[in-house]
Amino acid sequence: MSVSKSYLRDKSIYLRHRMTEEERLLWTQLKQFRGLGAKFRRQVVIGNYIVDFACHNSKIVVELDGSQHAEDDHIAKDQERDAWLESEGYLVMRFWNHQLWPRSEAVANIIAQAIENRLRSL
Repeated sequence: MSVSKSYLRDKSIYLRHRMTEEERLLWTQLKQFRGLGAKFRRQVVIGNYIVDFACHNSKIVVELDGSQHAEDDHIAKDQERDAWLESEGYLVMRFWNHQLWPRSEAVANIIAQAIENRLRSL
């Protein structure tokens, strides 16, 4: 299914202005990775998808999932989306929203390690 680029662009702008608390928390962490050579962007259009966060030079996508992603229809859509992103060379990292509050630094450390590994191998 193809979606118009203008629709995706407009929706990504809309989503950028309506970030969840979890997305704001992770965004604060991701901005600190510029020193590693990784510049993340939020609500990024890649193909026919809008991803929560993407770093193009390390080819990493970070997704934050709420409880709806545990439902069967979301699981199938996420798997299809992840497979396409991976076919484009991206590493897709998914975290549950609830993982951030007690362990945002641990999540950030996992992402930092992935950045270092990807930048070394690309």
